[in-house]
Order: sequence, then C-alpha cells, then structure tokens
Amino acid sequence: MPNLFQNYDDDESMLFVPPQFPDDFESMDEDERVRAQKKFRRWHVHFFYLGFTQRMNEPHWRALKQETGLLKRRIFNDASSPWEGLITPLQIDLVRFWQNWSKVAPADSDGTIPVCPIMFTEQEVQRRAALDESLREVDSEMERINRVLGIASDGWTPNDAFESAKERAWLIREEGLAAVSDEPWLKEMTEKHWPFDDFDEDE
Repeated sequence: MPNLFQNYDDDESMLFVPPQFPDDFESMDEDERVRAQKKFRRWHVHFFYLGFTQRMNEPHWRALKQETGLLKRRIFNDASSPWEGLITPLQIDLVRFWQNWSKVAPADSDGTIPVCPIMFTEQEVQRRAALDESLREVDSEMERINRVLGIASDGWTPNDAFESAKERAWLIREEGLAAVSDEPWLKEMTEKHWPFDDFDEDE
C-alpha cells in the first residue's frame, strides 16, 4: 500500500473499520479535536484507498485483504525506514507479529505450526506498549508546541516569523524548566535535550 495512503498506526485502519469521529468530539478541547481530526483524515484516506482498490483492482485487493498482509507490510515499512535513533515502532511490530504467529507462519507438512523464533514475556509486552503510548504523547505535545510556535514538523518557519518563533520557543523552554525546577534530573534532561536549542551545523 503506498506510503501516502497507508495508516498503519491505528488498529481501526489495520482492521478496515469505516472511519468515524469519536462520540465526544463536540465536547473535546481544541487540541484534542485537532488530534481527532488528524487521525480521522489518515483513517479516511486509508479506508477509501482500500475501498476503491476492492472495487477497481481485484488482484491488488486479494493481496491486501490477506489477514496478516497489513501487519507484514507494516513490519517491512518500519524495518526499512531510515535510522533515526528510535526502534520502538519496529519493536511494537515484532510483538504483534509474535502475537499473531499462528496466522502468519506456514504450517509444516504434518499441519503443525513451527515455534516462533522470537519470544516476549508479558512484562516485555506491557513495557513496550507503555513506551509506545508515552512516545505518542510526546509526539502530540511536540505537535502542540509546533502549532504555538507556528513552525512545521521539520522545524521550517517563514523568514518573517523566525524571530517571533524563536522568542516563543525560549518562553516555552523557561516555563518547562520552571515546571521541573524541583526535579534535578528532569531539569538537566530538559536543558540538555531541548529540541529548539541552537546547534553547530559543523558538529
């Protein structure tokens, strides 16, 4: 499935569920509604790509509708992505692969399913799921900060808005440091890893 249309991040898309807004959409605050709208758009495009493929491209649809086809594609997609210092999506994929091993693995000649070559304990599954949820929260917070600063996800901002964006970023940084002033480790990490700090491009 083309990357511009796929939405492997949502279980609803993986299961070909028709897109819909949350029941409490109207009562959400602005940030929650923006996130819900973004999810709906990705879900909507994914769903209708599959829908029109089913109607107009039968061979492609037969390949896509295999029960574990999207899972296999997601693993391939995450495993082949450029290295950016984060392997959590692939780790989550592997857990899902392990959980669905009986559907993925071809049976031996006697009909038995071979043992999965990877194994996870329940604690590992829970830890990776918690990490995945934590990273999603961080991504949502970064999106919120980017909107406040008026910058794109890659850090781009128009020349005439650069100074004001820089000033707002400094104010947000100071507010963040003040919020963790009684937690030395968090304060140190915030100072060390603040995403909008100046940096030496030659390093």
